[in-house]
Amino acid sequence: MKNIFLLIIGFLLFSDCGPTCQEFVERDFRPKVYNLIILEKDYSTRNVIFFGKDESGILDTFEESGYDDLYDKADLGDSVKKQKGKTLIYLVKKDTVLEFPCYCGQTKIE
Repeated sequence: MKNIFLLIIGFLLFSDCGPTCQEFVERDFRPKVYNLIILEKDYSTRNVIFFGKDESGILDTFEESGYDDLYDKADLGDSVKKQKGKTLIYLVKKDTVLEFPCYCGQTKIE
């Protein structure tokens, strides 16, 4: 009985503690700026990671979750760009530009 009580208390304390997807997008993702040339790709448990340099040669890192398609289509030498205040990520390849929108579940965030 004591274990059930502790389990219920734990569930109540830790459920809904984190931000919702929409809150995360507005607070953390929308203000970010990316402008880097991909020099190395990595994939952690949940995150797509690109290591690269910006146009002035300063080292930069792109690390976001939910962009598996971007990771699959990106090649070394491609550029990843995102403007502050926007949610679209652009993958600039030699002959084309691909857009990767931000989603919360199945809902596209503009």
